[in-house]
Amino acid sequence: MALPVILCVPRVVRKIADCYKDIVAKEGIPYSVLCAYIAMSLFGNSSFSGFCRYAPWTYCCSSLSEYMQKLSKIVQNRVMRRFRTRVLKHIKKSPNEWIFVVDTTKKPSHIAALNHCGSWRESSHNAFFGLNLLVIAVVNVRTCVSLPLDFLPCEKIKQGYEKQNTAWELVLKLLDKLVEEGFPKLNISQDSWFDGVEFANKLKDRGFTYETELKSSRLVKTHPNSSRVSLKDAFADEKKIAVKAFTREIGHENVSKGLQGKKFVAEKILYIKSSKTKKSIQVKVAAIYNYQSEKEAFAYYFTNDISKSGAWLWKMSRLRWNIEVLFRDLKQNLDWGNFSSHEESGAYLFLIIPFLIVVHLRIEKHNYKTKEDTSIGAMVSRIQHDETIRTIDFILNNRCHFLIEKLRNRLDPKFANRKPANMAAEDRKLNNVA
Repeated sequence: MALPVILCVPRVVRKIADCYKDIVAKEGIPYSVLCAYIAMSLFGNSSFSGFCRYAPWTYCCSSLSEYMQKLSKIVQNRVMRRFRTRVLKHIKKSPNEWIFVVDTTKKPSHIAALNHCGSWRESSHNAFFGLNLLVIAVVNVRTCVSLPLDFLPCEKIKQGYEKQNTAWELVLKLLDKLVEEGFPKLNISQDSWFDGVEFANKLKDRGFTYETELKSSRLVKTHPNSSRVSLKDAFADEKKIAVKAFTREIGHENVSKGLQGKKFVAEKILYIKSSKTKKSIQVKVAAIYNYQSEKEAFAYYFTNDISKSGAWLWKMSRLRWNIEVLFRDLKQNLDWGNFSSHEESGAYLFLIIPFLIVVHLRIEKHNYKTKEDTSIGAMVSRIQHDETIRTIDFILNNRCHFLIEKLRNRLDPKFANRKPANMAAEDRKLNNVA
């Protein structure tokens, strides 16, 4: 599907660019170039050539590429710092309604941004050693809206290279950075990749309360000096209580099975041991069942705050799923990481810009946000529809405008497999002679 024609800079793009234009202006980057980068992600285009063809108000492809090289890592870090400051102001209005969520996401097979991107960090295949990105976000407990905060590339351990950081060490780096910037120590929700005892101790030392899914194969102790047993055996005789399923939709299959939006939770204080230090830590564990009569739970969750209930653990685990929804919105609707770049600056730039768009659409007041939980896809579709109508009105009312002539030249079939041009070759020759 071709990119819709954009004759003028979209209003929402201008509003996003206004927040960061002074940072990029110090590097000599024009305002319209920043708008072009934002519009590329918003309208789902992964190449300068393809975008310039349908947006005649932009600079040429070579200029956009040249300015992108000036966006150093320092400039991008300043943009991210201001971006997080905007999120922090929004969170401070009601900090009790927010939690941290961390997770890794794989590079989708159709995204080429991190493949064949040169030799940065001595890798012949990727811009990053690993194919995973670790992302930290905040999720609203009431509306289930997630706002991204930061990301780090997960690196593979290769022979001959210095030791790489593990995923949980990267999480600690992100949390330390956020605390330094003034973020409150919110509850943290994680999946079973982060259920290590050493990581749990590090979080406790930093004063964080966390909720983490526990691998069902892990052995636990019911008392500090007892022998280790399986989680199934540890909860064999525990009483189950019914709790809300915390799902937005209950399908007919669930109703026919008797679930009807209910889950059953058993909770218990247990001890889990580190494989390295051999020391045990005390945690509250909740086992989640589909039926009252079930003998084995389908999931286990634990927290370092033993005063928390099993129902709270189940609710936090359901809120964690919203970061997966965020990944879907970023990849499907904002072309997250879909820009092919041979340089580090380009690879990072088009991972950052979708974050800026998501936060603006979520926290700013505008016509595209009808409800607090409206999906990013619905907002983006509305923006694209409005810009299409705006373009049609512009063409009908300004038939002799110079932008229309530029658009006609850039869409000339002669340039179908080449870079778009502002004027035909014959006209350029005449201008050079003159």
